[in-house]
Amino acid sequence: MKSGHLNTVLSSVSKKAGYNGMIQNNETTEKSLNELIDEFALNIPETTPEEFLPTVSPNPFKNHLMIESPIHDEITLQDPSGRIVLQQKVSKGRNRLQTERLTSGIYFIHFHNQSQTFKIIKQ
Repeated sequence: MKSGHLNTVLSSVSKKAGYNGMIQNNETTEKSLNELIDEFALNIPETTPEEFLPTVSPNPFKNHLMIESPIHDEITLQDPSGRIVLQQKVSKGRNRLQTERLTSGIYFIHFHNQSQTFKIIKQ
């Protein structure tokens, strides 16, 4: 790695980490650069790409819900008082949930293994 590029990377890493001291690195190996990045880099929170999140549609809904899940999971459908009105397993991929027996109103659908909850409205 060129010395100028190494200095730019080290400067950028130290500024992002809030390090106000002087960084001196006489070695220009990849290993020493990686060690410095590990030492000074900020902890960046992990995010989940949208293709790995469950989806529920349409919302509002009438007689059915389409549930897409990236993994096999279990869902719980609750009314606003917390009463469980439906609990079932869903497969990875597309699932159709019949909802004609539900009364109109607000519900919450929770994906247990994915720790995701959606507010949905029955028309």
